[in-house]
Amino acid sequence: MIKLLPEAFVFQHDGTETNGSGRELIRLKFRPNATLTARSLELRVLQGMEGTMLIDPVDERLVRVEAELFRDVDFGWGIFGRIRRGGSFLLEQQGVGSDRWAITTLSMHYTSRIVLFVNTRTDSVSKKSNFQRMSNDLTPQQGLELLLNPR
Repeated sequence: MIKLLPEAFVFQHDGTETNGSGRELIRLKFRPNATLTARSLELRVLQGMEGTMLIDPVDERLVRVEAELFRDVDFGWGIFGRIRRGGSFLLEQQGVGSDRWAITTLSMHYTSRIVLFVNTRTDSVSKKSNFQRMSNDLTPQQGLELLLNPR
């Protein structure tokens, strides 16, 4: 979905913010690109979202995207499904060493309906932290052991 962002949205500069380490980040507002025709389910969902994002201009990386579903998104005229307005989406990522970045927070909250009758509520938050560089000579077996038996 991140690859679709430049095509899906119209962006407007909205100032700057300073992160925890004192670096100045560029803040952008975004809204759907009204001229875009949704060719996929992902694009259809993005056309119902608006929000803000932060960009690190030094590392040229996306730091944070915070969006809200400002209108219902229908699939098959609402017969096959609908994601209701008011849902929210948050993605944060940070540098984890050696020019590598990782998603540290992914949060989704929304209400949907599937095939006219089944209503669902999704509240999902995933957080990752304490990234550590592993030895370059770590074997797949050793990596698996570390995953299965964390210290």
